[in-house]
Formats: sequence, C-alpha cells, structure tokens
Amino acid sequence: MLDRVVELAQSDKLADWQTQYPEARAAADQMTRLEGMMAILKCAVTLGDDYLTFSIDWLPLNDKIGEKVWSEVDKVADAYRYIPNDYPYVGGGFAGNDFSEWDDISVAYRYSFGKLSAVSGQSIFDYDAAENSMLPNLPLTYNDAMLAALRLYESKSSQSGVIALSDPQAVLYDPTIITNELLERANARPAVSDDNLPLLKGLVFGGDYELIGFPVSEVEMKQAANWGFNSVRVMVTYRTFFDEEANTVDLNKLKQLDRLVAAAMRYNLHLNLVTFTVPGRWMHYDSMTFDSVGDFDLFTNAKKQKQVANMWTMFAARYQDVPSAALSFSPLWEVLNKNLSTGLSVKDYTNNDTAKVFDLLISAIREQDPDRLVIYEATPANDADGIIIDATPTQSLLEEKYSNVMMLTNFCQGPFVYANMTAQEGEHIDNNNHSMFLSDYPTVIYAAQRSIWRDQPMEMTGELVQGTKLELYLSKVWGNGEITIVADGNTLYSEQLTQESYDVGYPVSGYYPFAKSDKLISITLESDVKQLGISYSGDSFEWSGITVTLPDSYAIPRWWFETYYDASLEGRDPEPPSQIMTSEIMICPNSYDTGRFIVINKDLTYASETVWQQANKDTIDAWAKAISEFAPHSIVRIEDANFNACALDAALAYYNDVYSALNQYGLGWYSNEYLNFSNAGRRYLGFSPVNYFDASYCIELLQQLQSFQ
Repeated sequence: MLDRVVELAQSDKLADWQTQYPEARAAADQMTRLEGMMAILKCAVTLGDDYLTFSIDWLPLNDKIGEKVWSEVDKVADAYRYIPNDYPYVGGGFAGNDFSEWDDISVAYRYSFGKLSAVSGQSIFDYDAAENSMLPNLPLTYNDAMLAALRLYESKSSQSGVIALSDPQAVLYDPTIITNELLERANARPAVSDDNLPLLKGLVFGGDYELIGFPVSEVEMKQAANWGFNSVRVMVTYRTFFDEEANTVDLNKLKQLDRLVAAAMRYNLHLNLVTFTVPGRWMHYDSMTFDSVGDFDLFTNAKKQKQVANMWTMFAARYQDVPSAALSFSPLWEVLNKNLSTGLSVKDYTNNDTAKVFDLLISAIREQDPDRLVIYEATPANDADGIIIDATPTQSLLEEKYSNVMMLTNFCQGPFVYANMTAQEGEHIDNNNHSMFLSDYPTVIYAAQRSIWRDQPMEMTGELVQGTKLELYLSKVWGNGEITIVADGNTLYSEQLTQESYDVGYPVSGYYPFAKSDKLISITLESDVKQLGISYSGDSFEWSGITVTLPDSYAIPRWWFETYYDASLEGRDPEPPSQIMTSEIMICPNSYDTGRFIVINKDLTYASETVWQQANKDTIDAWAKAISEFAPHSIVRIEDANFNACALDAALAYYNDVYSALNQYGLGWYSNEYLNFSNAGRRYLGFSPVNYFDASYCIELLQQLQSFQ
C-alpha cells in the first residue's frame, strides 16, 4: 500500500523507498499498529517536507493522552522487528518544532494523530477516546493499513493550494462543507442585533504562539455542545493561513476552517474566531532557553495594519452568508500587552492607537459583511479600574460607530491566580517563575513595610514561642548605625552597619516579593516572647525577606511547586509538586508606608495593620458589578486558576465565587479550562481522574462549569 502511495505521489522515489526495509517485506509475521506508525513516518520522510508538516496542533491530543504516550511507547518499543531505529528527520516540519533529538518511536506515535487527511480531516491512525490511546500495541489490521496509507496520500501540504488574497477562490467557502441545509439551520436561530446580543458561555481552544494549525477538532466542538456550552472561542495564529506578510493564503487551511464553521452550525454553537497573532504582533518562545523573539510594531506600522485589514477583509467576504448567531470575529488579542509578556523592548503606543486599529479592522469587516458580530478585547488588564481606563477610548469609538459589537474583558484575581508570576523587568513574566508554596483561596496578603526608619522599629507579636527562628535578609543600608533586635526589653542581637547595598536574589514573585540576600541576620528565641522589635539607629535600612519558622509541632502540609525555570538553573528537571510539612512563614516587603506591626498566627499566617492585596467573594463580586455597569452584555475571558499551579479544592472554591458573580450580573464568559479538565486536571493538585464520556476527566471542574451554564 505504501509502495502505491510513493508511486502516485513521487514515482522517482519509489526505488529508494522499496530498498529501505527488506526485513519488513520478507516477514510473514503481523505488524503492530506502532510498527505501522513507524512505516508511515518513514514513508513521509521519503516523500519529504510536504508530507512531514503537521496538519493541526498535536499538543491538545498529546496533552490529553499525557504520560500515557511514553508508557505505551516504552511497552512496545522493544518489540520492533521490521522498522530500524534510524530516523533521519532533522527539522522542517512538525508545527515548527525540531524533533531531531527525540526518539523516532515517539515521533511516529505523535505523527499518527498530528497529520490529517486534507480530504476527510481525519488523522492518519484513529484515536480511541474510550481507551484515551492510539492503541500502538494492537495488531495492524488491513483496515488500519488501508486507511493510514490513504490518509497519508491525502495529507500532502501542497503549494498548489496557496493563492493570493485577491484570488476569487479565497472568498468562496466550500459548499460541500458549508451546505445550504446548515445555513438554513443557522438562520433559523435568533438573529443577533444590538437589542439581542448573545449571552455566550463556552470554552477557549488555543493559545499557542507556535501553532500552525487548529487547536480544536469537530469532535471536540460536538463534545462541547453535548456538555451544554453554547459557544467556543478558537484562537489561531495568522501563519496557520497566511505567509509572513499575509499576501497569500492556503486554501487547504481555509477548508479546514470551513469545517469548524460548519460544525458550529451543525451543533448549534457560536464560534468566536480569534487571530491572536497577526503581522506586527507575534512571538516565539524557546522553552529550553527561556528566550523569546517577537514583532510588536502593529500599532505604529501602517503597512502591517493594512496587511491585517486584508486578512479580515478576506474572512468577512468568505463567511458573509453565515449568520452572526453562529460566527463572530475577534481580529486582535490583548492589544495593550505591548510585548506579549516577553520582556522585549517595543515602541510605545497608547490605547487611542489601539482604538484606531480596531476601527480600521472593523471597517474592513463591515465593508464585506455589514452585520457581522465583532467581539473586541481592548485591554488585558484584570482589575476593574484598569479595564475602565484602558477600554474607554475603544468602547467610545466602536460602540458609537458600529452596531453588533461586544466588549470582552480579561478576568483573574491576581493575588491568587498570578501568585508566582515574577513580573521582573526584562524577564518573561509568564514563564521564568520561581518555586514557592502555593497560595490558598480566599487570599489575603498583608502589608509589610520595606524600610525600617530610625525611631520606627518593626514590631512583632503573636505566636513567638521558644524555638522560633527568625531570619532577616537585608538589601540596603542608608547611613551608619546599629541594628538591634529586642525581645520584651532584652537585646537578642546588635550589629554596627555602614551604608551599603547587598547582593539580592530574584524575588519569588510580584505578589510575594520575597528574596534572599548575602546579608543574613538569624536568631532563635530561647523563651516565649510577647513583643519583638527590629530597629536601626542610622537613617534606615531596607530588607528583602523575613522568614519566621515556628517549632516542628506547628508544621502543616502545604503544596510545594518547583518550577522548570528554577530547576533548569541547576541543569535538571523539576521535582513534581508535593505536599511538604512546613512551619515556615514567609514575610514579604511589599509596602513602603504600612505594615510595621506584624502579628504571627498559629495557623502559619501573618497579619499587619493593613491588607495589601486580597482575593475573595467580595472582591470578585465588586469586579463583576463594576464591569457590568461599564460594559453591559459584555463577555469575560477567565484566566486559569492554575496559571502556574493550583490545588483543586482552592480552584473550585475560587471558581464558585467567579461564576456566581458573573451569572448574577448577566455577563457571558469563556473558560480557559478545557485542557485542564479534559486532561484529567492537568497541573491541578489533589484530584482523582474519573472516566466520563469515554475518557479521563477532572470531573469536578467540568461539572462545576456545567452547573453555571
């Protein structure tokens, strides 16, 4: 069968192909499916790059199968009889990733579901949802082989499908996919208008800057509808369809988009299409080196603005027959995240600049499709005050000028969700995170005064019992003087200091700015203390962190999360999250003028006279109320509770407050949780996977979302 594929595709390579595997041709034993996957991959390598590039993003299914990929491959790897382990591929495909250092067996496994037929849209080998597996150890049947060979032949990423945006074919959807029957069904749904904007509640698919393909399948869209969601938000990179400057478009990829639009109509879903990278607004991130590159001049570059407008002119013309009840457009994403969280420099621009570009793009859409629903995201800000300030220019311009536009806002309670985001200048704030104990919800972070001035000591009370250890890290001393630590009138420590700046490490995060330094003062209490004071006779000193460690009898289990970044600094992989017994309290210098009076509590928390940051039911309710008044009928994109890592019970408590507030104030929402609950709670700690709908899920997360539809 593969001989025939090579003969039809590139006959001049047939001889090479036929001499590669004499063992396989002479063998009488039956092949396994994994050996079939290897043979398919070898055939694709023989045929070249047009057959190697993945058709879709392989990560969602890869993540869903999870660690099972490795266990399944390992179980059958030693059983290879036919296909030698000499994979020659060294780059040029696989969604932009270079797998040259990967074992060819695991690459073949992933290729079997990452490459699609351009005709049927089906993967080379079928995925078994009930087993959550590609079934590599089963015998390769005639039917398996026939379908795999056929789909490989149909999967060629042919340049013949690449045309100019001005080509009439670019704006003609495939009528065998988007049929009149589906259009009639979609047009029977209530029409979208300013007086009848949809209340959308759905799932987000996508968010990978490296993706050249689609983050969702028709099967997943059907599944979302069966679960009761009425919408999906699909985030695609512009390079999925277009060349770098968006001068040409791939018809094969447009037909795949036709299938998603058709699925939305078939399953009564609303599809929100987002190009979350565009010319002048993209980035690539190297997870091995933690380095980023990108292009961020869209809002100051008229040429690139025109390129993006041309893209959306084409989309609007192609889908003008599809009603807004089934399809909306979001041409930009996180427009005021100026360097897409890379830490790279960027030419500055304002929210007025972004409003003008939104106007340009919506105008381009409306010239082709006067009534198309457009959902615009004017800012990535999370706090209500920041959203209102940032979004007002865009809201005023667009909603005064256009009908059928809706605002989308971003939501998370930072003190809980972004607890270990570094937010350091020059670092990639989303990835170079540091290891720490995870935050609980509700979250309260009390102020702790960074500077201790002359005659204004920091005072501690509370659970200062015998055996308690206090470690004070200094960062800067202003003026010569003596630092003293006094407990109930008795001096425990004193030292003469001179004006100096000490070497300070990176803070744990923006919300927990605790850091160690090369100047450590450490004491252990020899008896119970009612009041402890830390003072300085010079001008002042600044500190970078204080740890108070109570005796072991106070220890409780807490989730410890080690990050890839910290582990990479030591040249190793991180340890998995684990519950560690600890009696340590980490006090962070987060304020300049409050937090001088610290109380140490038995439950291993601390308090002061002022709350610095918090996240709870009241703060969430206040946010939802403010946004509903500012932008009624708007939609909220909800950041993952486990943006870095999170315990499941904390996430469920947090989401209960979030969705209750959004429903109370009539706000629609898109949840980022699909990958988390569909991959049995990826990164959520303390859960048990459940078999549900023929796969393994974090059932608590899924059912909670269903309860708020």
